[in-house]
Amino acid sequence: MTHNQKLESEIISLINHTLNKENIKFAMNLLVSLTTKAYLKDTSLFQNKVSEILNDIATAQADGISAYDFFGNTPKITADKILEAMPNASNRQLFKQALPTLVILFISSLTPTLFDKEINGVVQTYFSLPFLS
Repeated sequence: MTHNQKLESEIISLINHTLNKENIKFAMNLLVSLTTKAYLKDTSLFQNKVSEILNDIATAQADGISAYDFFGNTPKITADKILEAMPNASNRQLFKQALPTLVILFISSLTPTLFDKEINGVVQTYFSLPFLS
């Protein structure tokens, strides 16, 4: 089991088995706010922070404190403060994350030229599958 899978299973377990409905609602709103804005953050650090936050919510709940009382009333503002404190990912990590998208864009930009053929001065696009001929 990889580190990411372990964290995901821990997060799912915490949400499904440990937290009450009010804290689940707060945790889900917080997670949505965090994940929509965390695209420039270090992935492993981010996942560890999310796990830490959910453990904090579970600990507070065990002590009789709701997540709203522990973190504040607005998950969005809490998420913004957490993300401000986290460092951004390095340029190398960002490049590694963007590389699959860049490769797909490059290949898709080549496909029209691969299938164009000029016949009698007219450019015609064709596509053939050799195994169907």
